[in-house]
Amino acid sequence: MMEGISAEEIEGIEDFIFRLSEAQLNEWKANLKVKQPYVYTVFTRFINKNQMPNEQDTLFRILFVVLKCFDVYGFELPSFTEKEMSKYDVKWRQQMTAGIGEVHRNNIIKVGETVHQGTISAYIHDKCIEKDAPNSQTSYVKTEMKFNTLSVVVLMYGSKIEDLLRHQNNTLSKQ
Repeated sequence: MMEGISAEEIEGIEDFIFRLSEAQLNEWKANLKVKQPYVYTVFTRFINKNQMPNEQDTLFRILFVVLKCFDVYGFELPSFTEKEMSKYDVKWRQQMTAGIGEVHRNNIIKVGETVHQGTISAYIHDKCIEKDAPNSQTSYVKTEMKFNTLSVVVLMYGSKIEDLLRHQNNTLSKQ
C-alpha cells in the first residue's frame, strides 16, 4: 500500500520549489514539456487565461510541488495521454459530485485519500482556494479551474503509482 506524503514533506518540497530562480523554473517547465507533454499542454492552456505572469509562475510552482511529492516513490512515470487525463478528470468529477453537500475542502481531501494523498489535496486546496491560507505566499491564486486541474493530476499520478507499487509487490511475492 502506498504511504501518503506528509505535510512536513510537502513543506520541505515547497520551500525548495519556491526558492528556484526564474531560470531554474523555466528549466523545470522545459523538462515537464518533454517528459509530460500533455500535462504541460493542459496546464499551460488553463493558466494562460487571464493570469498575470507572477500568478502563472506561482501556479507552475504549485504543480512542481505536487509532482516532486510523487518523486519520493522512485518511479519514472510514463507520459500521460489525453485519453488517460480525460479518464481521471471524469473519475475526479464523479467523486466530487458524490460529495456534493459536504464542505468543499473535506470533499477534496476525501477524493485525494482514494489514492492516499489527502495531504497533497489539502495543500492544493489551501494554496488555490482558501483566501486566508496560513503562511501562504500563494493564497491570491483562487481560480477553480486551475485547482481542478491540479487535483486531477494528484488523482492520476497517485493512481498510476499505486498500480506500479501493486505490480512491484506482486512480482516480488512471486520470487
